[in-house]
Amino acid sequence: MALLATAWLLPRVSDAASRWLEQDPVRTRAVAVDGIEEGEIPGGLDLTRADERRIERRGTAIVDAGIQFNLLGAFGRERRRGGAPGEAAEVVLRVSADGDGWSPWITLELEPAPREQAEPARPAAAARAEMVSEPVWVGEARFVEFRRSGPVRDLRFSFTNSLGDATLSDRLAGSLRSAVATIAGIGRTGPALAGAAAGPGMPAIVTRQQWGADERWRRAAPLYADVRMAFVHHTASLNTYTAEEAPAVVRAVYSYHARTLGFNDIGYNFLIDRYGVIYEGRHGGMDKGVVGAQVLGFNTGSTGVSVMGHFVDRSPPAAALDSLARLLAWKLGLHGIDPTSPVTMRCGTSDKFKAGQYVTLPAISGHRDANYTTCPGDAFYAALPGVRAAAEGLSGTSRVLRTEALRNFGTRRGRVAVFRFKVVYAAGSSDTQTYTRGGVILKVRDAEGRSRYTKVYREARFNRVLQHSKRLFLRRGTYRYYIYASLPDGTTQQKLGSGRITVR
Repeated sequence: MALLATAWLLPRVSDAASRWLEQDPVRTRAVAVDGIEEGEIPGGLDLTRADERRIERRGTAIVDAGIQFNLLGAFGRERRRGGAPGEAAEVVLRVSADGDGWSPWITLELEPAPREQAEPARPAAAARAEMVSEPVWVGEARFVEFRRSGPVRDLRFSFTNSLGDATLSDRLAGSLRSAVATIAGIGRTGPALAGAAAGPGMPAIVTRQQWGADERWRRAAPLYADVRMAFVHHTASLNTYTAEEAPAVVRAVYSYHARTLGFNDIGYNFLIDRYGVIYEGRHGGMDKGVVGAQVLGFNTGSTGVSVMGHFVDRSPPAAALDSLARLLAWKLGLHGIDPTSPVTMRCGTSDKFKAGQYVTLPAISGHRDANYTTCPGDAFYAALPGVRAAAEGLSGTSRVLRTEALRNFGTRRGRVAVFRFKVVYAAGSSDTQTYTRGGVILKVRDAEGRSRYTKVYREARFNRVLQHSKRLFLRRGTYRYYIYASLPDGTTQQKLGSGRITVR
């Protein structure tokens, strides 16, 4: 009783104590499996002789994680000799809580780590990892039966528990937290949909604070770049998590990326659960061009969205696909990108394209379009044309379809920049309306940020495609241009697109 009374006072004097009450701890453990032989079974696991023979015939082994876990990943180093050309590195596995009942078999692909030079490996369990897998949510498990193949060595499994029941002491502490939180009137971490962020044209998104991100795990300030496209992923997880568990899935993915693999932060910019709930991913601003760690060679200039689940044989639920279309309609619309258009990207370094190679990709691409992987799964990949079409129809108030073109008129003192752009105004109905106070704004600033030109185009109609053109004399130098939609209230401005031009 004295312990409960003391704990009741803690939230009133300590933010740390309040966090202790509101959120379960995230435990992680890495286990090396290179030395485990085929047919090997951990001591204490009671299997029949028939089960042991089946394991031997399958060429598998069983490893004890040492904790109860919910999410696992695999990582290792590339074996550069002895593998067949193009051979995939993968681990086939299944999990069990007690060694008796087992999950379906899961295939984990190991790919080159998607970090780039701007995001080096930090001290972590996988600091020297060259090959990493997607994180897999498996529910409740303790044992893993597995078989590996392909050019990977120094293989390790990373086990993560984000539900607060990794060990007996965690389970006892969790019971205490629940009891004390009830007495103190503090709610435990949950989906928090009622407080999800939303802005003009923006779908509801659960923020990092709401899903329980531990900001101490972030390793560096975010990097930024103009967003030109989106990549879609799946986490290869079992599709059995509940709505209440979904925030814990996000926390576990965050832990795997930041604490195990040594990324600066969670790799994805957004995540979506199978119920259609959208979660903020990498820190830095949901409306900004935050560079993630999700597609090797193409992180700069893209935004990454992962739908939590395994979608090889079945497509994501309709709620998840609808949320994906709404999210990308908003996100790409902010940056003036047509969801159905092709874009040309310059590859940084990749297993599929040469460094420096220019590659044309759909504005909404699957992970497999840029790297050698099956992600986001065959069924999900087949659904992407529908996602593009849905995003096209949900593109919000306005979208830039084409931006500037620069023409040289041969003047001695400078050049004439010709800005040509189209804007489509979609009201979401067949009614044609006219902005009375709104329109489109073109702004041009020099390299020091000084305003050089502002033009407001007042005539703008919903459900019409309007083309604007402006010839502007500029002296030699570098300029940034911005295109905004001025909404009918006359005060709200939505950024449609931006770019840089150099007048020579």
